[in-house]
Amino acid sequence: MSSGPLILAKFSSTPTGPTGSAPVNFTADALGNVYGYVEGAIGGAAVPWVVVGPLTAGTYEVAAGQMVICDTRDGNVNLDMPLSAENEGLSIRIINPYAANNMVMLLPNGSPPDTFSGSATDVSITLTSVELTADGISGWWLFW
Repeated sequence: MSSGPLILAKFSSTPTGPTGSAPVNFTADALGNVYGYVEGAIGGAAVPWVVVGPLTAGTYEVAAGQMVICDTRDGNVNLDMPLSAENEGLSIRIINPYAANNMVMLLPNGSPPDTFSGSATDVSITLTSVELTADGISGWWLFW
């Protein structure tokens, strides 16, 4: 499989952001990590999405306010979710352009663990895009 980063410059259309359509701006560092932002409302204020990725097979910690680009061509990508109670009203967006290959696994935190749309287990995402919003108590709600 490809060892280089995904070319996200081709993702230069105006996707629908949290508050409608907004342009995506990307930059890449020397290691191939992609960072950028999409203007949108998080927690009621207009702030940028922090774009992280592409993340390849492995386990990663993610944070509220991130747009996480996953590359599942070489295996599952496991995302260690932050606590819902510390992120009320904040969201995480997950993009997986290779959803047909493998999946993105959402791993809950907390004791008892946070839930995903009411489910108290790990969640497998096989969609190309999903957004999660923290209820601020003990759960993340999935929107696709």
